[in-house]
Amino acid sequence: MDFTEEDLKRLNNAKVRVRLIEVFVDRINDLTAVSEDIKLVGEELRAVNIKPFPWSRDASAFIKNHQQTLNFRISYIDTNGFVRN
Repeated sequence: MDFTEEDLKRLNNAKVRVRLIEVFVDRINDLTAVSEDIKLVGEELRAVNIKPFPWSRDASAFIKNHQQTLNFRISYIDTNGFVRN
């Protein structure tokens, strides 16, 4: 398919580009994204058993979800259609 210069100008419009991306993301997700039940794997980790790290003492309690300690992740699709954790 050949595009005229006018066609290319229309496709280069910011609103048109955003809409094209939305349509492509939606269609690709329809073909690739799958919802499935959560399956817990591996050993159970409890925050109380994780080695503490320094903090400012301003918070009464918290836990850092670090890759080398808890490494808790939930995959989801953000508002732009991208998979995030």
